[in-house]
Amino acid sequence: MLAGHFDPSSKSLPHEVLRETLQPERGSADHKHASPVMSFLNDMPPNTAHDCGHCRSRRPVPPLLDGLRILVVEDEFLIAMDVEQLCRDHGAADVTIVRDLAEIDPRNVVSRFDAAIVDLMLGGVSTLDFARWLRSAGVPFVFASGYADPEEIGGSFPEIRLVTKPYSGDDLIEAVALACGRAKAA
Repeated sequence: MLAGHFDPSSKSLPHEVLRETLQPERGSADHKHASPVMSFLNDMPPNTAHDCGHCRSRRPVPPLLDGLRILVVEDEFLIAMDVEQLCRDHGAADVTIVRDLAEIDPRNVVSRFDAAIVDLMLGGVSTLDFARWLRSAGVPFVFASGYADPEEIGGSFPEIRLVTKPYSGDDLIEAVALACGRAKAA
């Protein structure tokens, strides 16, 4: 019989009933990977001392852009918003969208951003001079553009990855992570 008083008309089970119902059987396969008492009420601290290989392999991998501050230089609003969300979904701490190079204060770029995603053309104006400045300042970046001639970019920026539109989110995130030294080239 379960401990505690159970009222069938109640919409919730008493705390004791949940504890006894959810506790794995001693000797079962799940018992060695369970906390001493399982509770949905979160009244017990997590079992952080448990570190077997089986459980350790199931821990989440940190996102590729974890904690990075990303500058997105993109004049197409919907694309910029999509890139911002994509970066945030992959762990970026901060994402700033710039739609015009006049909005950028070069004195603050190095201290405010860890990486940049740069469209090659903003309102018909080339961003190649800005990209040269980023490279000389040591800010990792990638080009994300539909206007690119890969040979032209490869000649001037052989070490910079060009992700051409339309691109997949995974390709863009991988390119930024590579530029920041957080992923290995495939």
